[in-house]
Amino acid sequence: MNLLEKKDIQHKLRISAPLLVFMVFYMIWFSALEQNTGSHYHVIYSSLDSLIPFCEYFIVPYFLWFAFVPAIMIYLLFADEAAFRRTSLILMAGMLFFLITSTIYPTILYLRPTEMPNDNIFCQMVARLYQTDTPTNVAPSIHVFNTLVVLEALHTCRGKLARNPLVLIAANVLSLLIILATMFLKQHSVLDVLSACIMFIAIVWCVDQFDFYEVRKPARVRDDITA
Repeated sequence: MNLLEKKDIQHKLRISAPLLVFMVFYMIWFSALEQNTGSHYHVIYSSLDSLIPFCEYFIVPYFLWFAFVPAIMIYLLFADEAAFRRTSLILMAGMLFFLITSTIYPTILYLRPTEMPNDNIFCQMVARLYQTDTPTNVAPSIHVFNTLVVLEALHTCRGKLARNPLVLIAANVLSLLIILATMFLKQHSVLDVLSACIMFIAIVWCVDQFDFYEVRKPARVRDDITA
């Protein structure tokens, strides 16, 4: 590894450090919330939740979220540093808001089926998910919020791959399936999804009012500035 490669790696690490450190902080706080069973929880429910059937097959896109979000962030880190920094800021702001909200106003839902309707690998995966993830601290849905954030970042990224129509279509479809999965697996209420969408719009608007990283400028203008 030559000196130039080492400097590039160090540069990328410096850029990604704030998000990586925040994720450690997030997991510690979130784990504490999940273990705090003595809280008075507020039940989240909408009549629309009863109209949405349980479908175990949505466990596939639900789990793909754990690869989808990091994959987009890694791509942004190497394809468009300004977009990566902006997206990191939005993600951290949203997740911090979620932590504060869950601490002040703990939520819970009672939508999960009491027993699996089928005996297949998908139901087994859902059952395992239920064992490891409590139905508490559900609003707003971070699954939905993070999906919207990275999808929007992909659409605004100036990287070559992000301008490929097939890539964008695949990302759109997967994002839609992930959001639907949160409701069809009874992991979240419709209200959780709506509140996540509202939080996404509000935080993106606030961040873009300052446009610290000049992501909203046309690509040619940004290239001229950084040249």
